[in-house]
Amino acid sequence: MHSKSATVAALALAGAGAQAQQFSASSSSSSSSSSSRSSTRTTSSSYSAASPSSTTLSRVGHPGTDWTQVYDPSVVPSENATAEVHTRNLTPDGYWHNRYHGLLSMAAYGDYNTLCPIQTFTEEAKLRNFPESDREPWVVVNTFGPTASGANGFTAIVPEMNKALIIFAGNYQLEQTLTDEVVSWDYLGLGDYCRNCTVNKFAADGYLEAKAETNDWAAILGEYYNTGLVFSIAGHGLGGMHSQIASVDLNSQGHCWYSHAYGSPRVFNQAGADRYNQAFNGEAGERGVFGQDDYSEHIPAGPNYAHAGTTFYYWGLNSTSGNPNWHICWDDAEDPECKPGAQPEPWTLTPAQAKYYYFSTVGECGGRTRPNTTIINTFLESNGEIVEIDSEYATPSGTPAASSTSSVRRQSQQAGATTPAGPAAAGPGAPSTRSYAYPPSYSSSP
Repeated sequence: MHSKSATVAALALAGAGAQAQQFSASSSSSSSSSSSRSSTRTTSSSYSAASPSSTTLSRVGHPGTDWTQVYDPSVVPSENATAEVHTRNLTPDGYWHNRYHGLLSMAAYGDYNTLCPIQTFTEEAKLRNFPESDREPWVVVNTFGPTASGANGFTAIVPEMNKALIIFAGNYQLEQTLTDEVVSWDYLGLGDYCRNCTVNKFAADGYLEAKAETNDWAAILGEYYNTGLVFSIAGHGLGGMHSQIASVDLNSQGHCWYSHAYGSPRVFNQAGADRYNQAFNGEAGERGVFGQDDYSEHIPAGPNYAHAGTTFYYWGLNSTSGNPNWHICWDDAEDPECKPGAQPEPWTLTPAQAKYYYFSTVGECGGRTRPNTTIINTFLESNGEIVEIDSEYATPSGTPAASSTSSVRRQSQQAGATTPAGPAAAGPGAPSTRSYAYPPSYSSSP
């Protein structure tokens, strides 16, 4: 990881429709193909990771409790300081590590190949952190999906992150009907990796379809070998389930060491969650939850389901850093302190709207540090929701909103309701034939 300044553009988690509809950052009627590379990675490079920041954030609390602290180096958790102290340290780089993965998970729903090298992963940003790097700042290696079971995304090389990546988008329509059927890890070919582990069958089907389409991720692994980069996987919603499955699969092969899932339902049983946690301990296995987003609870906890990873709960905006606050539930993924709505949310967001803001608004690759409900609502409406709000931005609670209502109702399941038609069937990785123009003032880099 690398050091950054305290000013960030926010990332956003954004769900995709069953047709993998694509948002565009310009007013053009079509997007450039996401399957083409923005650049070709140079075959030789020499750079070393920047030294991590010396600043650490201490997580102080009683042993056995939830050690959490707002992301703000000026805040001292004196209320938790006792004679019996248990401290965990986390560098500010950890925040950026998570932010970038969340940002890419949101970008997966839009024109990431255009937006990411403009909004976030620029040559200037790369050289600021890796001044000796001769790599291209942004390279999409290939795309995959949407598959029959909803797996969809891309792979990329991002030198500023020092990462080779697989990124999974979600699928709004399929997420509404997700079932809780389970199969053993034998179904994944991982029975020897965990004998007593189970996994959600529908999510496993999607992952296996993507794995087959990409020839067991041959292209990104080919780019990754002998580069000195670190392999990481991230996803959102249903894509967060895919990312966790992909992570244990590629970890079993000795490739993946960082795993991130945002707004993801439970995917493994407790044995599977424990095995995941052994592979991705602490920061290495992030499960992000933003504000009121309750989709992570779509599949309840029970004999067949438990959350995996270290839970990072994000909410609001921190007055010092200008980014969402966080709590970290280090040792208990089911801790109520990291459940949806655990903190008073300053934005007037419904759970459906909160689902599509994880450090950035749906379809973007960075940008503003608060949710843009105009874009979020357009996305929800394209998936059959009736959205009764017309403000451009989420409004802090207690402040009069631009609209007297802020509710979202399901339309697609109502009699006579229709869901906007998606693109005609196309080959894997084909760009969407539908696009949505952002308001011009939101399409520029921060």
